[in-house]
Amino acid sequence: MSGDLSTAVHFHGYVLTNVYLRISTDTRDQVVRFWDQTGAISDSAEARRRVDELVVVARNATGDVAGVNTVYAGRLDGFGPVYLYRSFVRPEDRRPGLSRMLLMCATDHLHRLYRTQALRADQAPFADQAAPRGLAFVAENEKLLRRGARQVLTRLGFRFIGHDARGVGVFLYRFDLASPSPSQPAR
Repeated sequence: MSGDLSTAVHFHGYVLTNVYLRISTDTRDQVVRFWDQTGAISDSAEARRRVDELVVVARNATGDVAGVNTVYAGRLDGFGPVYLYRSFVRPEDRRPGLSRMLLMCATDHLHRLYRTQALRADQAPFADQAAPRGLAFVAENEKLLRRGARQVLTRLGFRFIGHDARGVGVFLYRFDLASPSPSQPAR
C-alpha cells in the first residue's frame, strides 16, 4: 500500500478511499447517515461537524459505508501538536485487519503530508509552525493493550506512551522519527 492514496486501497472485499480535506457532498451525507444509523454519533450537528475531519472511508462490496476514521488537531504533553485519531467500523463489517488497514491508510497519508510540508518548510518559512508531528490514539478498546496487539502496533511504528487521565492507554506514531511509512515495515 504505497504511493498516492488518492487511489483506492482494496482489502478483502472492502474499498478504502482517502477523502482527507476533499470529501464530496454525497460521501459527506452518507457518512452522517452511517453514524446516525449505527448510533456511533446520534447528534446530527456533531456528525456534520465531525465529517470535516474524515480521512478514510471504507465501503463494503455493496458500496455501503462500513467504516471511517477521523483526525483532529490536539496536543500531547511533552510532545506537542499531533493528530488525534478516532475510528469506527459498523459491527456487521468488523473483520480481522479492517481497523488496522484504516489506521495504516490514515497514518500513511498524514505522514506523507507531514513530509511534504517539512520539505516546503526547508525552502521557505512554513506558515504553520504548530503542524502536527505525529498521530496519537487512545486505546478505548482494551484488546489493543494485549501483547499481540501491541506487537502489531509496534511493527506499524506506533509506541505505547502511557495512560491518559482516565487510565486508558495512549499510542503515538511520530512523523519526525518514522521512516519508512507504516504500511512498509523496515526490513
